[in-house]
Amino acid sequence: MTNKELSWWKCIEIVIIWEFSSAVSPSALGGSAVAFFILSQEKLSVARTVTIVTYTIVLDALFMLCTLPILFLVFGFDILRPGAQSFADLGQWGYLALSFYLFMIVYSIIFA
Repeated sequence: MTNKELSWWKCIEIVIIWEFSSAVSPSALGGSAVAFFILSQEKLSVARTVTIVTYTIVLDALFMLCTLPILFLVFGFDILRPGAQSFADLGQWGYLALSFYLFMIVYSIIFA
């Protein structure tokens, strides 16, 4: 995505700093805001920086949407609530989780 302007090692450093800042700061201050700052320090153009961050957000959502069904197939309803055998056993929380997943699919399609 950087057109070989950054080495693999530099990309790994940026991702580690980006993930750490996402973990220790509020969403409005960390994550993407830090990524913009870090990438601008690497002398990348503004358009390329925005493209990289946006594309990374889309890939992150795609990873979550692909990983959750796999985990559900492996662990079953226990991943949502131990002892549950169906969505009816989960009550409102199961339907809320399913609604959130469907919302994320629609949101990711629109955003992509």
